[in-house]
Amino acid sequence: MSACGKSRIEDLENELEEAQSTLENIESEFDDVLSEMKDLESAIDDLMYEIDDFYYENCKDNVPDVESAADCVESAFDDLESEIDDIEYEL
Repeated sequence: MSACGKSRIEDLENELEEAQSTLENIESEFDDVLSEMKDLESAIDDLMYEIDDFYYENCKDNVPDVESAADCVESAFDDLESEIDDIEYEL
């Protein structure tokens, strides 16, 4: 095999390694996004529970807790959207 052919093979092997590394990074980020989605679903469930408690107890003391839970869910959703945008940009 000529030196040029060997060089081309080495270049292709390097490109393959870089592509595999990029794929591993994307898979890792995807796993992180899935984990955050599960956290978001949990926060939504918590918020729904807080809302149910508020309606049934009819107590103004619960309002700050509901607002805090809503802020937490909104923040988690914004973070998730941002991560999804970052991953889409990298693809």
